Parts: sequence; structure tokens; C-alpha cells
Amino acid sequence: GGGGIAKEDPRHNRPLHLWRVKHVARWVSKLAPEVAEAVIEKKIDGKKLLNCKTKQDLLDAGLEDCPSLLDVLREIRRLQAQDVYWHVSKLRQDGKKVAESQRRGMRC
Repeated sequence: GGGGIAKEDPRHNRPLHLWRVKHVARWVSKLAPEVAEAVIEKKIDGKKLLNCKTKQDLLDAGLEDCPSLLDVLREIRRLQAQDVYWHVSKLRQDGKKVAESQRRGMRC
């Protein structure tokens, strides 16, 4: 590997709520390879990660306890924040589109 982040890294083009199981498995394998298989077996996708707030949530989702689990949780929290930001940005864009279409509709 040549340093840098691979193009298929889902973090660069897809908010967490849209991650499929394969995206989560690929992502977690870089942080805690020992739980990647459990992600696939338990079908943990981005929507499930959005609901994980504590280490216990991760254990309840089917991940096994390991030293890197807290690193995984820290990254999940960061991704959750990015997901919220994505929704806010989308709402702003949609709001601008609505405002523009309303302005166009009001012209005589």
C-alpha cells in the first residue's frame, strides 16, 4: 500500500446512514480487524452504527469485546457527527432550492 486513503474508503463519499455492511466491515477492519467478521455475520450497517452510543451498544450489536473497541466507538462518534452535518448541509441545499423555486414562481 502506498500511504494515503484508498478511493473505495466509504468515509469520503457516503454519510454513515448510507453505509452498507460491506462498507462497515471494510472500515472496521482497519481499526479492529478482530471484529470485522462479526460485522458481516450480524449484518451491522451504518444505520445500526448510528444507534451505537456506548461500548455496551457495540457488544449488544454482536461485536466482541477487544482492546480496540473503544477506538471503534470513538470513530463511530466522529462519523455520527459527520452524518448529522451531512443532513444539515442537505437541508440547507434543499432549502435554497425551495426558495429559488418560490422566487421563480412569484414572478409575473
